[in-house]
Amino acid sequence: MTRYEDPTEIVLERSLNNQATNAPGDDFLLDRVQHRIKSRRNAKAVAAGVIAAGATVAVILGVTATLNDPAPPVATNDPTPNIATTGPTQPPATTAEKGWRWESYGPIEVQVPADWGYGGGVGYPPCLITTPQKPQVARPGPVPAIACGPGPIKLPFRADSLTFDAFDRKAGVQQIDHGWVEETRVVAGMKITVFTKDAVLRERILSSARPISGTDQHGCAADHAFVANPSLRPAAGSGLASVGAVESISICRYKLDLEDTVNTHPLRSSAKYTGERAATLIATIIASPTGTGPNGFGTCVDPYGSEMVSMAVRGSTGTQEVFLRFSGCDHNSFDDGRTLWKLTKQNLRPALAEPNKPNQGNAAMLLLN
Repeated sequence: MTRYEDPTEIVLERSLNNQATNAPGDDFLLDRVQHRIKSRRNAKAVAAGVIAAGATVAVILGVTATLNDPAPPVATNDPTPNIATTGPTQPPATTAEKGWRWESYGPIEVQVPADWGYGGGVGYPPCLITTPQKPQVARPGPVPAIACGPGPIKLPFRADSLTFDAFDRKAGVQQIDHGWVEETRVVAGMKITVFTKDAVLRERILSSARPISGTDQHGCAADHAFVANPSLRPAAGSGLASVGAVESISICRYKLDLEDTVNTHPLRSSAKYTGERAATLIATIIASPTGTGPNGFGTCVDPYGSEMVSMAVRGSTGTQEVFLRFSGCDHNSFDDGRTLWKLTKQNLRPALAEPNKPNQGNAAMLLLN
């Protein structure tokens, strides 16, 4: 028995593995069992140092409840097993003014100037910024582990910015220097921070922030069914090839629920493609080799990874949702519920262009470089 194992966990693992063994064969289901076991162990490892003897009763009760939970959806010979029942729909009517665009993160969306780019992760060490920056949107992500000490970016290198979920900021206005001001507001529980010398611009951005109602302007919901169960597959319908002339795609990137953190805001970013850009991407996917890969068994430990993408493809004769798995050890592919297509540079790069370009992953992510 290892440091973090206990008898109740062993019972749980045996029960889950027995369910997978006795169910019809399906790699997605088996990996979901392993995903649940690994996530549970991760959570126990984090908490191991603070668990008191009295918590044993709660752990046993939690395991009992887990063992009594319904099993994950079981695959059958039907071509559309483990079907997801929620996904992107048409966006609300409001559109950004000319020269502006919408950016989404978690439960909110906010407008920024259309010519702004994208920057490093939240908390990027300011001492590493040694060239003039351009106005940008920043989201949380891995950053170099270098302690620069307090202080803003050096004056010659500064640029206007919007930052989502800056964990170290407090709500309010902070005067920096030389006229630069940083203001943080909380909207629907999410922090947004604007850094600029332009008070009018700062107010224009911050006042546009709002909770996502149904779907954001790109057609993406703030949550998705596969966040809690990445083994789900899209409702196949007649498949991706049946949508007719492609008109638009809503591309929605989500953080998966790995049970190691409170994942209350899974939407990471979103975009909407139209016209030739949308049609070319779908044609490229359909022409790709079938199957899965590249996969990363030697470089990671979780079959599904930390993120997935939902693509709502709208065409002249119908709509089809497609799942994009790209960050795990297995199942990396485009999936319309009927067919799996392998990831290639030709199909992955346009699908995960900014703002949906992730900054972490495994073997499949090398295709983006």
